[in-house]
Amino acid sequence: MLYEIWITSEDGSFSENVYDLTDPKDEHIVLNPHLRMKINEAGSLEFTLPATNVAYEHVHVLSDTVDVVEAGEVIWTGRPVSVKKDFFNRLHVECEGALNFLKDIILTGGNYIDITPKGLFEQIIRNYGFFISHPGRMFTDDRCTISDDCPSDCKVIYESAHERLSDHLLERYGGYLILRKGQPGNNVISISYLKEIEETSSQEIVFGKNLLDISVTYDYSDVVTEIIPVCQDNDVTYTLDGFEEAANDDAIADYATEFVAGLNSSNHVRPVYHNGHVGIQFVDWANSIGVVSKVVDCNIIGNIVDTSYFADWDNPTSEEQEEYDTEVLQNKINIAQTKASMYRQAISMFAGYSIGDPIVSVNVNDLKLLPDEEHAAIKLGSLVHAISEPHNVDVQLPMLEMDLYLDKGSITSTVITEGH
Repeated sequence: MLYEIWITSEDGSFSENVYDLTDPKDEHIVLNPHLRMKINEAGSLEFTLPATNVAYEHVHVLSDTVDVVEAGEVIWTGRPVSVKKDFFNRLHVECEGALNFLKDIILTGGNYIDITPKGLFEQIIRNYGFFISHPGRMFTDDRCTISDDCPSDCKVIYESAHERLSDHLLERYGGYLILRKGQPGNNVISISYLKEIEETSSQEIVFGKNLLDISVTYDYSDVVTEIIPVCQDNDVTYTLDGFEEAANDDAIADYATEFVAGLNSSNHVRPVYHNGHVGIQFVDWANSIGVVSKVVDCNIIGNIVDTSYFADWDNPTSEEQEEYDTEVLQNKINIAQTKASMYRQAISMFAGYSIGDPIVSVNVNDLKLLPDEEHAAIKLGSLVHAISEPHNVDVQLPMLEMDLYLDKGSITSTVITEGH
């Protein structure tokens, strides 16, 4: 199962496999093809085309589609972003992955009311598609398994589809973006947003068989044990401080029910007062390694009305007083709604979060190349059974990063991790 590199022009007039190790002709020679793939990132492909290659006159920056194919399946797709001709007239081509296509389109700002992660994911992909005419740049949202239990409101600015996906979904809820494409060429790319890796590789990584090297790293540099949610609205910063007092106000008590219950609970993740403010803590971790806080801007819609102008009224009429009382009550309700959404959002950010899990880096000989055995290829975004007795490793781990030298036909550097 050798690799192929396909290049397809925007209009489809040129579409060919330009890298074929089974063809002795010079027109299919590619030098030093190097593919880097990482989950939730675009990845990159670099290669060099001799002047004899069939695609030498057909490489166009940004407009072409480039696919890496393994066993008839596209494992990576992208586009050329840089082409450099050297002293020997060879073309050094650098490509970026399809996830960066989402950086091309700026989405308008606005408010999302009571929207779920699945709803936001689908809307981002759909709105991106409204602006795309290139047949090789289209996405279709396939599946989203992020929990829909906690819909919330959020306020978004003018930003790229990529920024909205990263900032409002991946940063907030975690998860994995899985891209799939059936055939090389200008075809639609399927994108799924999964809470957990679902596909399992039939090939194992085993000490004494195909494992060449291994390292296990415990990295605490980005650890967070407490989230302090804030919301900016009309130059006012809202926090959860004092929110439990809302339970004593009949007009807004319902909004504070979850927060107060959490405050008085023994849940692993719950609101606590620390240094005079309310933070959402993963209490076991905070007790174990200490409190490591992070302020998170929730981008929740406040809809708070400025009522300061009422102070200028002298002897207000009954109608004016009624207007004032109505605005004050509505503000109170809006603030309570905002804080309830902030609380749910902060709790959800700890869902599935793990701490202190090992990052396992390995060098692997891919057994799919053995002539006498049938082995499926190890794929990015799949679960792989890693077994190494001397290193005390025997777990199913998600394949999150792969570094492939296509001319060597093996996985020379792989990163798999038990955490997120």
